Amino acid sequence: MDEQKQMTLMNENGRKIGLLHYDLISRAMDCATGTTYGIRVVLNNEDGTVSSCKVEDISTIPGQVEKLLVSLVKNTVTPITLLDVVEDYLACI
Repeated sequence: MDEQKQMTLMNENGRKIGLLHYDLISRAMDCATGTTYGIRVVLNNEDGTVSSCKVEDISTIPGQVEKLLVSLVKNTVTPITLLDVVEDYLACI
């Protein structure tokens, strides 16, 4: 499963800062557990620098992680805040 979404990141003056890429990632586990899903967020800044963060093993239910991914895009979550947002999400389910 390789779903990707992207969004342009703007500053308070409406100037483009960079491009955010949101990826649904998957990882095969052993035979007993199947596949686990996570999220990767990459920020390609206009100045050429790149920052990224990924959180693996969020769930074995792809639809649950896809729903979280949509929420991350909607709320413009960056690599810096991804881990905190996912931890808060997992604490609420």
